[in-house]
Amino acid sequence: MVAVQPTPTGFARATPTLATGGDIGAGLSKICIGSSNQQMKLKLPSKVVEVREELHDALEAKDGGFFHYVSGDREDLIGRDFLVGSLAAWKAPTSHITLSDDPKLKAEYSLHILLGSLATLPFRPEWNLHLVLSTHNREVFQEAVTAKTQGSHVINSGVTQLN
Repeated sequence: MVAVQPTPTGFARATPTLATGGDIGAGLSKICIGSSNQQMKLKLPSKVVEVREELHDALEAKDGGFFHYVSGDREDLIGRDFLVGSLAAWKAPTSHITLSDDPKLKAEYSLHILLGSLATLPFRPEWNLHLVLSTHNREVFQEAVTAKTQGSHVINSGVTQLN
């Protein structure tokens, strides 16, 4: 998975690949990016909600994020806005999607959780992630999780655009 902000002409891009592990859990998702003293560990509730109206609040939370999917390999998400983690529960306390409601939801919303978790981190113009996701049932979910998460994804999250 690669995340990029548009680069001005003549500006060279050399973003190292970051080892990234993720456990998109039914109740709590855990994501670890990088290694050694540069390692970032994230935990957020496994909750998602699509935002269908304009948000007027400044949304910041260490365990929740907002993103607008601009373009990428998930064409079904183009032009849509999402809140994940605690922000999803805040915005839609009774109607957000909780991944523990159905095991199939973890495959469908793994990318949402990953992109929303990146939105909780300090600005970075590009994320180049070598992603390894765990699943409790490899035979059932490996193909679906891989298909839903791999590739290039351009998002806006506040001032950040990720590809």
